Amino acid sequence: YHFNEHWLDELDCAEKFYFLGFFAADGCNSKKYNNAKIKLQTCDLELLEKFKTLLESDRPIYQEYQKATENKKEQFAVKFELTSKYFCKKLDELGLPERKTYTLQVPNYIPDEYFRDYIRGLFDGDGNISISYMNKPKGMSSIAGNPNFLLKIKEKLEMFLPVNIVYYQKNENCGYIKINRQEDLKIFLDWMYKDSCLYMERKYQKYLEFLSIRDFSMETKGQKQRRLKKQENEIINKCISGIEETKKIC
Repeated sequence: YHFNEHWLDELDCAEKFYFLGFFAADGCNSKKYNNAKIKLQTCDLELLEKFKTLLESDRPIYQEYQKATENKKEQFAVKFELTSKYFCKKLDELGLPERKTYTLQVPNYIPDEYFRDYIRGLFDGDGNISISYMNKPKGMSSIAGNPNFLLKIKEKLEMFLPVNIVYYQKNENCGYIKINRQEDLKIFLDWMYKDSCLYMERKYQKYLEFLSIRDFSMETKGQKQRRLKKQENEIINKCISGIEETKKIC
């Protein structure tokens, strides 16, 4: 089987950064066998078909039976594989080595214009979005992963977006980041999905459902309180600046 093993030689489009983000979450790079693969639920087959087209691969996407375990029912999965020593080495150079779970770092080669594509890929792999209709409808979303990696993602996201992101530590090797405020969640999801070229259809539909559960054009009580508090702080800061200028003149 063949594919474009030089596809990642030039990182020049949103699709490539989405792929790198998704592979960081759900990919496996086996240098021993020169094999890179992504395995997903059968309902997400369409995404693997898109990867296959982008990488110009003629290899079939395989269906794989998974036995029932203590925590999971028996099910089928779909698997996309790429076999190439060169491609696996390239993934390694881009920060996606074998056994990356505990060593994954936020790449420093991502241009600002493509950071949302990387995050969308990461989110489609390790993120979650759901809607609760108990009492008042509410959206819930999180990204799980290695604690050190997630803390860096949180730090960088807060540089891009005016949102409050909460970090939770599950155990030594796993944590997750979460956006609780509904208006902040909308800002994050809009930023991630607006005019996007590639995404997991199942999660995109949840995003559209989230947009439909409330009127985001109306200012909530919490938004009003934060707006008034911000205005109050701005007035106080102006007064302090004025006093400091007066002291200098005197």
